[in-house]
Amino acid sequence: MIVVADTTPILYLIKINEIDILNLLFEEVCIPRWVYNELTKDDKYQEEIKVLLNTTFIKVYDILDTDLVDNYTRIIGIHRGEAEAIALCKQINSNLLLIEDSAGIKLAKNEKIITIRIGTVLIELNKKGLKTKQEIIDILNKLHETKIRISKDIYDYIVNSLK
Repeated sequence: MIVVADTTPILYLIKINEIDILNLLFEEVCIPRWVYNELTKDDKYQEEIKVLLNTTFIKVYDILDTDLVDNYTRIIGIHRGEAEAIALCKQINSNLLLIEDSAGIKLAKNEKIITIRIGTVLIELNKKGLKTKQEIIDILNKLHETKIRISKDIYDYIVNSLK
């Protein structure tokens, strides 16, 4: 199974040294060129760049329908990274998008694309027996220490969903 991903999930999983969990569920993680550039052009992400460049299951795609992306960003007002990720789903006929941004999620759902968040990935890893409850809690705690927003309700929901 493949998944298209936006910047935020990739960035934070790299920051906590857990990017490989995606490869436990997905044979390929596809990102648009814009997302790749966001992750590799910023000097503050030097360590993250090294990890990304050595990750073999993440594939970078150029977006063919730039008019669609422009429409998403100009008219709908979402960030270019989310816009390209949604356009990439359509381009490669993937109906699964890993994204954290609420506006991007809303647009993806309008485009009939299934959206998942990092929390969904963590629950699935546990359901499939690929990570223990404690391992998932440890990952959640590492995520919580970063700037990613995980509300107490979402944190509790994830923990209560684990076996």
